[in-house]
Amino acid sequence: MREACYPGKIALVALAAALSVGLTPTAASAQEQLRMEDAIRLALMNNERALKAPLRVETAEGQVDRARTAFFPSLVFGYFRDRYDSIWPGAALHIFYNAGWLLLAGV
Repeated sequence: MREACYPGKIALVALAAALSVGLTPTAASAQEQLRMEDAIRLALMNNERALKAPLRVETAEGQVDRARTAFFPSLVFGYFRDRYDSIWPGAALHIFYNAGWLLLAGV
């Protein structure tokens, strides 16, 4: 299940992270003040889900490409089977199709 990422949720996580490392208002006065923008930036830099998001997009794009490579040939082969009421024209086309891929791949 995918959770929505809201700016308020990120700010809450950043604030919790800042408080957990001891930057309470009394401790922050003795140390350097941590601004909300810095806390959000630190939370995003260390958030595993945010770091993995580009990889998930790349995986999804690869899955779409793989689905297309299976869909278009099956559509064409199905057309030939229906058009000629036989599997042999589609089978012959399939052989030529695979031979073309093998030649392009250099096998």
